[in-house]
Amino acid sequence: MTILLMGFGRRVIPPPPEPATRLIEAIVNKFNTGSGIEGSLYEAVGGRMYHLSVPEQEVFPYIKVFIVSETEDEFLGDTSIASYVVQFDIYSDSISSYRANTLYALLTGLYDDCRLILDNRNFIYISRDISDLSIDSDSVWNYMVRYRIKIQDGV
Repeated sequence: MTILLMGFGRRVIPPPPEPATRLIEAIVNKFNTGSGIEGSLYEAVGGRMYHLSVPEQEVFPYIKVFIVSETEDEFLGDTSIASYVVQFDIYSDSISSYRANTLYALLTGLYDDCRLILDNRNFIYISRDISDLSIDSDSVWNYMVRYRIKIQDGV
């Protein structure tokens, strides 16, 4: 925690959020306000996007998002570039893969080559890396989608 002396008083300023936390917040904000190519992803999953863990007995469909990896690379002196791999897992218990495929289209329509808003960081790009559709032994469809994201430190 930082304490700044301003005039005769003190103001306590909390530390800034970690870059990874700000990235997840930007992803969730895009989910909450954006719309995909066929409508709103938010509406299609009933607003159910979770970071890391999902409540027990959650209603389908839903999305889980998390950061798979993060690396910082120095570039041109003091400017730092952060590289992230972010994974979205779309879950659906429909009989066929139709709903999972529809949600995949909405997700990629929303995030492919989008612009994320990050405080004090310069967003560089987001690029879909890999995706895979599978079904587990409980007949739950999982569409895994990974994106590569680059962010530059703000000046």
